Amino acid sequence: METATVTATEAAAGVARVVHVVDRHGVGWIGSSLGHYLTPDPYARHQNRSLTTSHIDDLTHHRGPLRTVVTAPPEDLETLRLALLAAGQRAMATLAFALHQVTVRTGADLGAGWPDSHASRTLRQLARLGQAVHELRIHPQAAATTDRVIYSWVTGDTHFVEVAHHLSLALSRIADEQGGWTRMADMSFQTCGIAPELQRYATTQHARSEKREGQPRAGGPQ
Repeated sequence: METATVTATEAAAGVARVVHVVDRHGVGWIGSSLGHYLTPDPYARHQNRSLTTSHIDDLTHHRGPLRTVVTAPPEDLETLRLALLAAGQRAMATLAFALHQVTVRTGADLGAGWPDSHASRTLRQLARLGQAVHELRIHPQAAATTDRVIYSWVTGDTHFVEVAHHLSLALSRIADEQGGWTRMADMSFQTCGIAPELQRYATTQHARSEKREGQPRAGGPQ
């Protein structure tokens, strides 16, 4: 299964397999055949989700400039892994806090890089939880590092780094190294209403299942 994002190097070189873009309003669009792009209708019921369709020319004219969705730089993923690994059981609270801070400062939809995926929906929930995280529950240095990396991912002039899936993969590696979910989440996160979803998001089982299900195939305009 081919991934739906391109690397920054490929994007800079004008590689044509771009299938995800983010418009100037921060809405994510998934490319399909014949230059058409799709985005989930935010007003439709989730159980009966409809799609809004636009041709790439119209999308560029009415909602441009468009930013290409790209994969995260490996060095950024390693930076995040080391920072959150150092946070120990405060990792999830630290991440939620940083995600909320980035959302407040930028107004960005952190899930725009892979709209309407399970990972993106969970990521948005995690960012909302960050509003209630007290600073005493976080690892300050890890929070600052995470904030800096995620901020850079969603504020590029021409590129938007896909956040949800990359964070899930990074967390799954931390879970493996730490010894599981309970070693990276404090009691508040372990017992919150969406704890099962968060645990699935942050474990290897989730990362592998999402990869197996796959992102939309590359099929953008050639």
